[in-house]
Amino acid sequence: MPVSDAAATTPRPEHPRPDFQRDEWRNCNGAWEFAFDADDRGVAEGWQRPGASFPDRIVVPFPWESLAAWGEAAAAGDARFFSARGYIEPVPEPPVPVLRGAWHDARGRAARQRIGWYRRTFTVPAEWMQGDRRVYLVVGAADSETTVFCNGMRVGSHEGGYTPFAAELTAALRPAGEENVLVLRVRDTSDPDSPLGKQHWWYEQTSGIWQTVHIEARPEGHLSHLRVVPDVAGKRVRVHVGVCPVAGNFEVRVTARSPQGELFAASTVCPGCERRTIELPLGPHPALWSPDEPNLYDLTVEVAAPAAGPRATDVVHSYFGLREIGTGRLPGTDVPCVTCNGVPLYVRAALHQSFHPAGVYAYTDDRIIADDLRAARDAGLNAVRVHIKVDDPRLYWWADRLGVCILYDLPGTARQTAEARRRWEATLRAAIERDANHPSIVAWVLFNETWGLGEAAAYRQDADTQAWVEAMVELTKRLDPTRLVEDNSPCNGDHVATDLNTWHFYINDPERARRHIAHAVESARPGSSWNFVPGRAQAEQPLLNSEYGGIAAGDGDRDVSWCLRWLTAELRRHERVTGYVYTELHDVEWEHNGLLRYDRLPKEFPYDLRDVLGADVLVVDGPPVHRVRPGAALPLPLAVSVFSGRPDGQGTLRWSVEGTDEAGRHVHGERGTWPASWQAWRVIPVPGLRIPVPAAAGLYQVRLALHDAAGQRVCGTYADVWAEDAERPASGLPGDLAASGFAAVRRRGEDYVVGEGSGTMAFTVQGGSDDLALEAAAGVFEPRQTDGERTPTTVEVAVGGRVVARRRLPDAPADARGVLSYCAGIPGAYGYLLRVPLPAAAPGERLSVELRAAEGGLALFGPRAGRYPIRGPR
Repeated sequence: MPVSDAAATTPRPEHPRPDFQRDEWRNCNGAWEFAFDADDRGVAEGWQRPGASFPDRIVVPFPWESLAAWGEAAAAGDARFFSARGYIEPVPEPPVPVLRGAWHDARGRAARQRIGWYRRTFTVPAEWMQGDRRVYLVVGAADSETTVFCNGMRVGSHEGGYTPFAAELTAALRPAGEENVLVLRVRDTSDPDSPLGKQHWWYEQTSGIWQTVHIEARPEGHLSHLRVVPDVAGKRVRVHVGVCPVAGNFEVRVTARSPQGELFAASTVCPGCERRTIELPLGPHPALWSPDEPNLYDLTVEVAAPAAGPRATDVVHSYFGLREIGTGRLPGTDVPCVTCNGVPLYVRAALHQSFHPAGVYAYTDDRIIADDLRAARDAGLNAVRVHIKVDDPRLYWWADRLGVCILYDLPGTARQTAEARRRWEATLRAAIERDANHPSIVAWVLFNETWGLGEAAAYRQDADTQAWVEAMVELTKRLDPTRLVEDNSPCNGDHVATDLNTWHFYINDPERARRHIAHAVESARPGSSWNFVPGRAQAEQPLLNSEYGGIAAGDGDRDVSWCLRWLTAELRRHERVTGYVYTELHDVEWEHNGLLRYDRLPKEFPYDLRDVLGADVLVVDGPPVHRVRPGAALPLPLAVSVFSGRPDGQGTLRWSVEGTDEAGRHVHGERGTWPASWQAWRVIPVPGLRIPVPAAAGLYQVRLALHDAAGQRVCGTYADVWAEDAERPASGLPGDLAASGFAAVRRRGEDYVVGEGSGTMAFTVQGGSDDLALEAAAGVFEPRQTDGERTPTTVEVAVGGRVVARRRLPDAPADARGVLSYCAGIPGAYGYLLRVPLPAAAPGERLSVELRAAEGGLALFGPRAGRYPIRGPR
């Protein structure tokens, strides 16, 4: 079958591992011949031989469940994120919006393709075959069992769907310049004893090759191990090296170049198949790596074979960052915290599932990796928790450069067996071997929510599995003593041995969330058994929330902007919470709680995310909406949470009040200033702040901004205030409102009515008013913040049978501006303010009003729903 132009190019052309790169390499991504082997007959029929013919074409390095694998990446989107070619049985298209349910279950039960054969030809440059040169095939990752054939000869195999492997091709190669045939058979076992991550049952599966494939030349004795261990106190790094696979005394030279261009060099003699350590001092003033200053040193490692004299026979390019991750105390307190280079590090992270609608587990473009991490930084975050996945190594490379800390989740198995433990440990060892040089990685997270460790209640009593988990924590610390290790990121309160006391919660009720967080803060003390299995207790671990949100995985396509504000503020009120992980950075398939959509288009946030998720924030203590009487003085409990390292200081809090009264008029309230001070790494209250509320009943925002002594803005926030007249309570929509012609009409109490499709809403109003004020939107019963569909509508307003206005209403929105709807239990829906002039009428005369909506439907809001507290027509 023909390969499209898009597929014929080389995707992901960059070197897959900038931290371990040789000059002599060739990218093998792009179009390969391909065949599924549903009956597992390929080996018996000789598909590995050069003369075999494969009927299809696939694009490497994308899993065969992805659209990108078949040259259809451009068709991917929020509701199209897999290829039916990965299934043996037909699978229906998902509904819009995509929700977990019958469709998801049917997809999970459908029979899948489990074996795929890849074939391509290649030639080898003559210089790669001279002297003791060897040629290797390197596969970044293939899920999950791979066998490699070259010119019909079996040259290697690998088990494990997440980790890289190399197969030497040298003995099977034809003379330089002649064509060689490379064949890979990949079988996805989906074995519950194998690390699986979330690409099983939760989201679309990944099978086959999903990371870059390349060939490279190496000398017979080549650099096989490189580990750079930072020593901040000693102003140096220790470079651990190994040379394989032959004996002999090899000279290994390392040269580092600082960000300022300074050169530092050292060398050692390394016996073949052994390891040695090179001490490399970095001068009196080395450049440290941190999220705010991600300084990196270039590193070159040269290996000289015994017979080559000083001439390097193998050269590997790498880099490193000098930094120290640990735990300590917030200055002047007994509060444990995470530290970077001895300074408190407040972890502000988002969960990063690292899926993509075009490539599933694989990124179709290196820029997407960078853009995801930049989106986290732009939102005010300094970290991501890469979720139960050994990810593309370039993600960690970008994180190193952009200053994004990584909490590194290992994928777990589906059950506990001896084989599951063996495979999981092999994955752990390979992940640390590949990725330990990335300074951005600050913690290894071994398990998530007890998955693969047994049923939660049983695990709490399972001494054998607990002992194994503790042994894996100890193994991780031996393999890498430079980072924090978390045994299990729990939702079941079942830590065993950990450097971080972490916990999860998903609560969308402000008061319940407040109590829950306060309980965690009070319980997380030395000697407490809270959050640990029986017989274990907390020592001095920092308290860190490792997942939170108001919209859980199966809650559907709903607004996240409302709960994100008050949940994060509740966490930031407590100094004892040393960081958080919001769920999540981007939506995934049927899970809609991301800061971005699945297709990475932005969502609508009616505030600057940095004012919520940034290092320095203003925290309003109290409910999401403050309800007061008009004209009251509102005591506003406020605190300044400063965790950027900003020095102690004093500044000015500037505040203003504005909003909308019950007639739909914009009201400018008072404004003023108030003194405020802060301390580095502390949460400091702002005492005595009282805000005068306008005398008119309405819905208002108190807008607050903290400025330093030089007048520069530090951070800001706002508080929603609903001023109600208790003696004159507002009623709902007109009692005589009638809807006709719509495909469906639904109501929510007296203040929210929706007609879907075209139709008319009619009611009467008292004559004598100057105009008619309404809040209206297009007709979607529960507007979806993440929905990519456009649902505008056109509304004609007729009074007394005569059309007096025509309005085009944009999409029906739902976000944190829908304050009144949230108070009424309607997730964020709101409309747009309409003013329609009314004709003159006799005293007491009632006028008939008709709102005639086009196919986009119509939603009307009363005074206790939506965005505007308009009393409406009477």
